[in-house]
Amino acid sequence: MELNQAARDLIGNGANATVVTLNPNGTPHVSVVWVALESTIRGDEILMGHLDEHIKVGNIRRNPHMVLSIVDTDPDHWEGPVRPYLKLTGTAAVEEGGVRQFLTELATHVGNPAVSWPPRDAPAGWRSSAAAAGTRSTSTSSPTGSPSTGCGSAAAAGPPPPTRTCC
Repeated sequence: MELNQAARDLIGNGANATVVTLNPNGTPHVSVVWVALESTIRGDEILMGHLDEHIKVGNIRRNPHMVLSIVDTDPDHWEGPVRPYLKLTGTAAVEEGGVRQFLTELATHVGNPAVSWPPRDAPAGWRSSAAAAGTRSTSTSSPTGSPSTGCGSAAAAGPPPPTRTCC
């Protein structure tokens, strides 16, 4: 599935996101990650990089279901009294290696400019990609910012396109 332009604009060259995966006992594990957008033959994917086998990496290996959200931090963007955000619900996969270069590039967009990241001796790490296909969004606002009728799952035949949302 291809993300709409509002979602692409929000991710831009990289973004800080919150990702939720499921622990072995079924409880949620919440983590903040850097993300980037990659268009593939399968559709748009959200990429994350991990230098260690963090809890979220193990969780994705065991159960690929995840939720990812990104809040629009642009001081000029508002939808009513709240900031718009993107919420993607879907599945993710983990692949080994290739994370150093990915994090080096992403750090220039979302990292602290005073800190060189990742460290030179960083391991090859893991990349995970979250598929945009099969995503669901919830919203109290349409992609154009006009009010809708309350918060809840978007009801449509098949998965709706992800939107900038607020709820």
